[in-house]
Amino acid sequence: MVLALVALLGLGFGALAAPTFASLYRVLPKASIAQGTAALFIMVQLFASAGVTLVGFLTEASANPASSAYFVVAGVAAVVTGVASLMPAAPERPAVAA
Repeated sequence: MVLALVALLGLGFGALAAPTFASLYRVLPKASIAQGTAALFIMVQLFASAGVTLVGFLTEASANPASSAYFVVAGVAAVVTGVASLMPAAPERPAVAA
C-alpha cells in the first residue's frame, strides 16, 4: 500500500514538474532563467521536505497509516493541480514571414 502511494506521488510530481519548468522558461527573459531555475529548485526541495515531514507525521499519528496520509496528500495534489492550471501561457510571438 505504501509503495503504491509513493508511486502515485512520483507520478504526480512528474506530471507537474515538467509543465512548471516549461512555464518558467516561457515567461522569463533569457538573462533571468538561471535565477528562476535556482528559485524553483529551492522551492521544490523546501516543499518536498515539508511534504515528507507532514506525511510522516500523519502516518505516525493515525491508527491506520495509509488512510489519513493518503487523503491529505490527495487533497494537496488536487489543490496543486488547480493552481497549476493558472500558470501563464506562452507569450504571443510575432509571425515570421517565410
